[in-house]
Amino acid sequence: RATPMSVAADTSASPLTAECALAKSAKGAACVQLVGQVLDNPSLYVFGELLDMPNVQALADGPPAHAAAYELLKIFAYGTWKDYTARAVQLGQLSAAQATKLKKLSVVSLAAASKSLPYDTLLSELEIGSVRELENLLIECVYGELLSGKLDQQARVF
Repeated sequence: RATPMSVAADTSASPLTAECALAKSAKGAACVQLVGQVLDNPSLYVFGELLDMPNVQALADGPPAHAAAYELLKIFAYGTWKDYTARAVQLGQLSAAQATKLKKLSVVSLAAASKSLPYDTLLSELEIGSVRELENLLIECVYGELLSGKLDQQARVF
């Protein structure tokens, strides 16, 4: 039987605060690089404050590579893995760290909508090839305090 989960609140605002301070002076390519660093940072999972920065918003109206960085940041803030894969050609390839992070954020989004998550749904939504890989990702989410829950391997539900 699946157990209820709750989405944990992010309490580590200090790394994002530092990144936002850098975003105040970073423009163009430097801002794109900053967005990449934020997306690679394994301790940052909240992006709204960065999206509100004028220099980050200006990326949307810049050259295609700059606009892609802005759109990618929006997907990390509000989207899911499926949203990214639908636009992957336009947005470019994610690093391994970014792909893992977006999959974790997608699990959190799915958990917010449902108290139990069947493995088959997660495998499909996250495009993960094996149950073991999925369970490892879920364990990382729990240990990273992104959400809480229990793996039910027999019922194949989180």
